[in-house]
Amino acid sequence: YIMAETKEPDIGVDAEQSYHRIAEAAEKLLPLLLEDDRKKVQDAIRLLKHKVIPLLRHECPLLVAVTGGGSVGKSTVFNMLAGGKFSGVKSKAGYTKRTLAAIHPSISKNKDRMSLLFELFKKNAIPVLLKSPDEMLKEGEPLYVESDNIPEQMAVLDTPDFDTGDKDSFANRDAAEEILAASDVLVYLFTNQTYNNKANTDFVRNAI
Repeated sequence: YIMAETKEPDIGVDAEQSYHRIAEAAEKLLPLLLEDDRKKVQDAIRLLKHKVIPLLRHECPLLVAVTGGGSVGKSTVFNMLAGGKFSGVKSKAGYTKRTLAAIHPSISKNKDRMSLLFELFKKNAIPVLLKSPDEMLKEGEPLYVESDNIPEQMAVLDTPDFDTGDKDSFANRDAAEEILAASDVLVYLFTNQTYNNKANTDFVRNAI
């Protein structure tokens, strides 16, 4: 059915268009599937739309997410990679509540690339230039800083703490999951106290 819907692509039709057709055809199959199979196909469609297709565009930067729970050193590593004291550093659980992206100045000057970057992990997000590290304390739209340390084809992300709370109610998980699912590379940090935290490990595994 999918092959019949997508048909043989004409010469000159690029791979991105073909993958879009496959995703659209697969979505039409969803009502016919059992619940477990439907979820698997939905996951595959999401992967196709938000990971495979964007990577076909040369404008799309490689997303490197520095992730982990609170007080494990995410912001310290992020600042080191970005080459400045951009993200606030405190030994306080739940301190980081929003995403901060370090990008090369050439990306921020290109509206199409900026739109694509933030479209990957949060729909309709409007990137805002970071003015103060204290902005990371409040939930909100993704923030960004410019850094010549970051290659033009890469974006490094400082992600929200995802282990503040308890098993029934963790703060920042939706925001963190969105980023982990869309990122190409994960730098997962943990401490001696959190390395065997099953809830954290399961969260990361499910997100990716």
